[in-house]
Formats: sequence, C-alpha cells, structure tokens
Amino acid sequence: AGDRLQALRVELIHALHRRNGWAEPGDLGQEPGVQFSRRSLAKKPLLEYVRLFPENFTVGLLEDMGRYVVQLASKDVSDTTSIEGWLQRTGRASWSPALAERG
Repeated sequence: AGDRLQALRVELIHALHRRNGWAEPGDLGQEPGVQFSRRSLAKKPLLEYVRLFPENFTVGLLEDMGRYVVQLASKDVSDTTSIEGWLQRTGRASWSPALAERG
C-alpha cells in the first residue's frame, strides 16, 4: 500500500503542477494519472489522501464559493513518514521506500 500511496502523491503533484499549483479536488480526481493511482487504494475521498501529505499540499476553502481547493506546497517526496504513519494507523504491513523501488 505504501508504494501506491507514494504513486498517488507523485501524480497529485504532477496534476497540480500542470494546473498552476492549485485545483479543486473534483478536478484533480479527473486527472488520468490520479485516477489510475487511486484504483489500487481503498475508496476514500481524495481530500483524505491529500491530507496525508501536509508537507506537499495545503487545503483551503474558497469561502465565496464554499468549495475546497488544493494547493501545491512542495514537490519533495523524499519524506515518507506520513506514509509509514498511515500504514501503522490502518494496520497495514510495514513499507520501505527501498523495497518499493525494487518493484
């Protein structure tokens, strides 16, 4: 599960980069790379996954429209502690980025 979360994280970064650094969650969810990465994960709202990576994304509310927006905060994906924490909280097997790179 850890490698799939990391893949989703990277796809979200690419999608936000293409959209000048911000987008509404519904628009992000329509991106082909994001859709592909989400297929192998549990069916949860996209914002739940976005919030796993506060070092990469910020979530704000467009008060005049009452909608959320996701902003790109950093493209650095080297820190995997949020993935490890999620795996522990959900009772998933442990994960190592080195193992994920080997395929």
